[in-house]
Amino acid sequence: MSDFVEKVSAKRNISINMPIEIEVDEEYYEGNYKSIIHEYNSKSGYAKIGIPMYKGALIKLPKGIKIRIRIYSNTAVFLFKTIILQSGQENNIRFLVVKVPEVIYKVQRRKYVRIPISEDGYFYLKKEYEEMDDPPKHKFVSKDFSAGGLSIVSDYDLVEGDRVFINMNIKEGLKIENFEAEVVRKIGETDVGRKIFGLEFTNLDTKTEKKFVKFVFRYEIQSMKRNRL
Repeated sequence: MSDFVEKVSAKRNISINMPIEIEVDEEYYEGNYKSIIHEYNSKSGYAKIGIPMYKGALIKLPKGIKIRIRIYSNTAVFLFKTIILQSGQENNIRFLVVKVPEVIYKVQRRKYVRIPISEDGYFYLKKEYEEMDDPPKHKFVSKDFSAGGLSIVSDYDLVEGDRVFINMNIKEGLKIENFEAEVVRKIGETDVGRKIFGLEFTNLDTKTEKKFVKFVFRYEIQSMKRNRL
């Protein structure tokens, strides 16, 4: 799951809008709750984090309660312990105030989180796309998606190392349009003989990668809410 753990500077690694998980051990409030960083002052070390929700209701964690926070970036998880100093509200945003230590733990992550998504799409073989005026479209259905790639089911028999251009409407208006990807493995076949492949995005820019990470995070939160209802 992880490569190594190291101590790092909080102010160099934490920024607003990063997704977080709040872990609480105290009996009445025990649980893991998803949230986000609304504000972070790297000079004072104070951060405002969104009040988590459970089954549509706010989890009103009291002042003085001890918590553990995990902050997720594209490639790492940052960990630290703190306490809730106070709660507040600005406009329609409710938040908790915590103090972030100057030094926090960084856990290097090897893999992106994958979520199950089944959507129709198509791909071009890169060599056909570059050599032909009207290259054929090869249809597929996705099995899962992550910020780093996806798994697909297709009748076309790809081989490891093939480069393709992926096109797919994911969800919430998120689109993949001619994203270059490489076939990294053949996973197997379905009961009816369709092939399953694992693809990894290549040349993915940082802005798009962050957009994908946030989408996956939102999807996880929504799935957790549905499962708890």
